[in-house]
Amino acid sequence: MLCLRGCGVTHVLASIGADNFDLGDFRMRTFLGQERNARRSAKSRRGAIVVLTAFLLIFLMALMALSIDVGYMQNARVEMDRAVDAGALAGAGMLVEGVDEAQAEAREFVQRNNVAGRPLNDDELEIEVGQWDRTNESFSSSNNVPFAIHVRAARNDVRPMFFGRVFGRDSFAVASEAIAMYQPRDIVVVLDYSASMNDDSEFRQMGALGQEYIESNLQLIYEELGSPAYGSLEFTPQWLTVTGNAPSNSARPQLTVEYRYDEVYITSTKPFHQVRTYRSSSSYVTSNAAGTYNSDTGLYEQTLTYNGSSQVKKVYIKSGYNTTSSTSSSNQYSEWFYFDSNSTIDDHAERCFGLNSTAYPYPGGSWSSFVSYCRSNSNNANAGYKYKYGYMNLINYWLESTPMYNQNPDLWKVSEQPITAVKNAVTLFLAYMQSLDTDDRIALAVFNSSSGDALIERELEQEFDEIDTISRHRQAGHYHGNTNLGAGLRVAWEELDDNAREGAFKMVVLMTDGQPNMPGYNPSGYVMDQVEACQDRKYPVITISLGSGADTTIMQTIADNTGGIHFNIPGGGTVAEYEDQLRSTFRQIADKRPLQLVK
Repeated sequence: MLCLRGCGVTHVLASIGADNFDLGDFRMRTFLGQERNARRSAKSRRGAIVVLTAFLLIFLMALMALSIDVGYMQNARVEMDRAVDAGALAGAGMLVEGVDEAQAEAREFVQRNNVAGRPLNDDELEIEVGQWDRTNESFSSSNNVPFAIHVRAARNDVRPMFFGRVFGRDSFAVASEAIAMYQPRDIVVVLDYSASMNDDSEFRQMGALGQEYIESNLQLIYEELGSPAYGSLEFTPQWLTVTGNAPSNSARPQLTVEYRYDEVYITSTKPFHQVRTYRSSSSYVTSNAAGTYNSDTGLYEQTLTYNGSSQVKKVYIKSGYNTTSSTSSSNQYSEWFYFDSNSTIDDHAERCFGLNSTAYPYPGGSWSSFVSYCRSNSNNANAGYKYKYGYMNLINYWLESTPMYNQNPDLWKVSEQPITAVKNAVTLFLAYMQSLDTDDRIALAVFNSSSGDALIERELEQEFDEIDTISRHRQAGHYHGNTNLGAGLRVAWEELDDNAREGAFKMVVLMTDGQPNMPGYNPSGYVMDQVEACQDRKYPVITISLGSGADTTIMQTIADNTGGIHFNIPGGGTVAEYEDQLRSTFRQIADKRPLQLVK
């Protein structure tokens, strides 16, 4: 009989009857019992997992609701921030148009952006204009020259809330604010007062602008000077007329010779016997005609030329008689008229027009210089006025030969072109800038100074009327005749470097005909050196070229290289004719101001 150790086993065997014990059966029964116990345990664990899962699902749903609420809240805040930022920037960009316009623009752009599914209402917005203090980083509300705008927005009933309902809340509040400003600008206006800035009023531009335009402009200038009277000059240039000796008896003639350089027109109160026109002492042409009698004037007339286009230097005339007692050839009256030297002609002209007894009106020039100009100046000759004298070519003489203020201090008052177009453009620009009610400052630079360089007439300031007055009281060639465009740009960027405000947007406005001729070694190269200096400093240059001779290529290059814009007023045009286009250009200048979110 199998002996098993352990009282526990013995007891078990005894209980089931040792005599009938079968080990295999015992093992089977033991296994089956264990399996039943395992099944009962598994059922118990499955029930616990169901309960745990139920609790976890509730937790996950709560967590999801919380996540949705947090995400929704965050998205609403982002949308609110975006709305007020857009409104502040849009409003700042419109401040130059006025407070009402800026606030309306800010409101419109805020409301273009939905916050939590719908735009903000007017009562959810607060918009103020004022100034931003960079140092203290603070905003102060003011309608006096505002350059910043403060936008606040708040919404108190943003829905839906999921997790929040657990705590009795079904909505939340969201608020935001933004401050934006435009940069006030410091602008240097650079004006060309070189002598070429009156070229469009001179004979030299007849080919480009037409005779009618030039002569009507000269007529206007004469009238603007008060229509002065000097001797017997007339506005339209006239030939000089030399009057012969007064007759001492009734047989002698009164002779006149109108001198026309290569021809003469002569008159006599008696028939001519003979007329000779001399090119030199031994070369002459003779006319034995008695002349044509003009019943209206009672004079005998002849027009005579030397062969070809040579200058007539003297005229010999025989007409009438020395006495009434004889009509023989030996008794014929004769008289010489000399034009064989410049001094002789000048003297004739001064006497002819009474200039020898009239005081010359200005410090620069003289009557003899004017007469010499009428004789020999090529522009005067090309205009058809060689050896003619009148107010028209007197004005042209002043513009061409004595344009500086110390020579003729009245020319700043007149409509010499294109400098008057420059002045009118400056007036228009300053008026436009003043109408914007901004914190901009403007300086005035001119070229050239008396040394041929450039100078700052007014430093950066807000006295726009003063700048306008100064520009009006300058004339073409005011200080110097030549054009140092590069120096004008140099003093402009130096003024911005030295006196511009920190944080201001800096720019240059250049008005010129763009024809540099100084410094002598390389005028155009010097200009481009200064353009590069502006480019390095990120100072855009707005260029406005004026006049028929303007070098628009270099002006366009200056604008392109510095990030500016170029506008051209061609010769013969007035600022009034181009006012709309100029205003558009000035609008572009006014809009060229960076916007910045400061909060």
